[in-house]
Amino acid sequence: MRKRVAGAKYAQINVRGVNAAFKRVFGEKARAPAGRLVVSRKGSGYFGNFRGEKPREGRELVFHLNALPEHVSKIAKVRTEAWARKGSVTHTAIWLFPNKQAMLTVVQPTANLKKADLTSKEKRFYYQGNVATAMTAMEYCRRNGIRLFAVHPEYYRALHLQAGRGMSPEITSYYKRTIENAAKGLGRELKRIHADERPFWEDKGRLFGESIWELT
Repeated sequence: MRKRVAGAKYAQINVRGVNAAFKRVFGEKARAPAGRLVVSRKGSGYFGNFRGEKPREGRELVFHLNALPEHVSKIAKVRTEAWARKGSVTHTAIWLFPNKQAMLTVVQPTANLKKADLTSKEKRFYYQGNVATAMTAMEYCRRNGIRLFAVHPEYYRALHLQAGRGMSPEITSYYKRTIENAAKGLGRELKRIHADERPFWEDKGRLFGESIWELT
C-alpha cells in the first residue's frame, strides 16, 4: 500500500513550516492540507477591474492547491468555472511587476468540494486550502525579495464586479479572513495604506482601489 504523506508538497515553503504556521492560526491539532502546490500562469479568477482593465506591464502567478492524484478526476468534475485549472481545489493569484513588487488580487475556490464524490474524511484533507495558497504566495514573495501588497477588502467587491457579475458579502469576508489568517500564521502584519502613500502605486488606484494592504 502506498504510504500517504501528511501535509502537502509546497514550492518555496516546506511542509514543516506550513504546519507550524497553521498551528499558530488554527490550534495545536491543525495540519496543513493534503495535495500538491503548483505555481502556474493560468487558472486565475482575476479578470481585471470592473472595466476589464489589467496592468499593462508584468505577469500573473497563480498558486494552486492541486488535489491528490486519486482525487483529481473527481475534483475536475466539480470545477466552479470553465477556466478553472483541472484538479485545482483553490488558488491565490498575484500580479508581479518588473520592479519586484506584486499585488495579491484574488483568493478563490476552483472546485465545489461539497459536490465532490469524496468522503467527509477525504474532503477534510483540503480544509483551509485557501489559507495554504495565500501563505505560499506570501512566502514565495518574501524568499524572492518581492514586496507584496494586497487588494483591501473594502475594494475587493468593486474590483471583481466585472462583466456584470455580482459578489456576495460572504465572498469579501472569505477573502479578508484568508489573508488575515495567512499573514498571522507567517508572523506578518497587514497595514492599510492609501495607494498614493507608496511610489509606484499612486497611479494604480483605478486598477486595485484607493486603499491597499501592505504586508510588513
